Amino acid sequence: MSGLKLDSMVLAIAGLAAGLAVGTKLTVLATVAALTVVVVLIADGGSRLRAAGLWLGPLLAGGAFWYLRNLIAVGNPLPQVQDLGPLTLPGPERLQTARPDFPILHYIGDTGVWTDFFEPGLIEAFGRFWPLVIAVAVAGGLLAILRRGYPLLQMLGAAALFGLVAYLATPLSAAGEEGAPVAFGINIRFAIPALLIALALLPLGRGLQGRWAGWALIGGSALLIAFTNEADAVLRQPERAFGALVAVLAIGVPASLLFLRRRGVVPAPAIAAGFAGLAILVAAIGYPVQRDYLDSRWRNFDPAQHLDSSYRWAADVRDARIGMAGTTIGLLGYGFYGKELSNEVVYLGEKGPQGAFNAIRTCSAFRRAVNEAELDYLVSGPFLNFAHPSRPKFSPEASWIRDDPAVRAVDNDGSGVERVTVWRIADRLDPAGCAGIRGPRAYPPL
Repeated sequence: MSGLKLDSMVLAIAGLAAGLAVGTKLTVLATVAALTVVVVLIADGGSRLRAAGLWLGPLLAGGAFWYLRNLIAVGNPLPQVQDLGPLTLPGPERLQTARPDFPILHYIGDTGVWTDFFEPGLIEAFGRFWPLVIAVAVAGGLLAILRRGYPLLQMLGAAALFGLVAYLATPLSAAGEEGAPVAFGINIRFAIPALLIALALLPLGRGLQGRWAGWALIGGSALLIAFTNEADAVLRQPERAFGALVAVLAIGVPASLLFLRRRGVVPAPAIAAGFAGLAILVAAIGYPVQRDYLDSRWRNFDPAQHLDSSYRWAADVRDARIGMAGTTIGLLGYGFYGKELSNEVVYLGEKGPQGAFNAIRTCSAFRRAVNEAELDYLVSGPFLNFAHPSRPKFSPEASWIRDDPAVRAVDNDGSGVERVTVWRIADRLDPAGCAGIRGPRAYPPL
């Protein structure tokens, strides 16, 4: 960063990006905290307060909303954390929790877990040469630290390595029942921010015979990721081929145009014409892709959770008020907004202490809640079982309303405890009618 104006812009934009990250995912807190330390320490002594303000102001604007909301509503910015050493922090009772939240360090010496879960997950994420990919990232951080005379690079390298180490201690990084961290593979994404910082630093470090050697090592690792599982996968799978096209259009072509402009090979008007042509090409390719996505996105969505049929029903529903019951439906309820996003979707529950939002535990109370919500439709489903998603738990709302003459099933999928049903609400339900229902009249213990 060479100029005062550029410094201000870069810090503000980077701070906003960091804020959006921590406002979206708790797992980047460690890496963003390390980058905050970098910003403060790297600034000149007389400008540290200014640099901190330029970084922290946009960061808080982009990421503080939910933490502040939690602090006001619950008294704890991180209500998921209710035990901190000897301290007991306020937090709501939760209807359901996710898988047991073990970190990777819990299994660091367990060879059985490495063989059955960690290695398959790493192969799926990075290919069979996954140790090389991780080694390249670690090398990027270490080489940046060793580059004397460039304190910014040194501290960024330290921040990247700190983020990678913090990932090992991150809750849910090895989520699953004891001895079976089934969510390890999907939660490798927690390491991606720190991994990308380390990889970006590699061409700037010292010890690999310059910049081009670093880029060559990154490029070779990328090719290994693409080709190690199935040598012809890029050619056979249209998703990968389209991904390569997106990379070329979004990164390769703009970088090439800017490179030619910097070298003076092509005049500025030709560069502008090149970007204009690129924009037209992206629109020409993107529009039919967008239309295809909108036409087909709900046709066969998540059949394992028996939501494909109800999502297809909701795709063409407009301007309706739709209620949801059962945590499977609540967690995956976005499909009920419809293609035009014109439906109003609400989850039926009752407020509890310290910001809790619990299931309605009795039939009569649930029928009254349906009436108060003034619904056009209600979608009922089971409890999502995070530990065993294929074996959801029974949720009684469907049995509480099926015999009421005000409701009629218009779509259903699955059987038994797995059934997902869409109900048309034609009139007000009768809470007194719960006395004659078959099955449980009160909610089971959570």
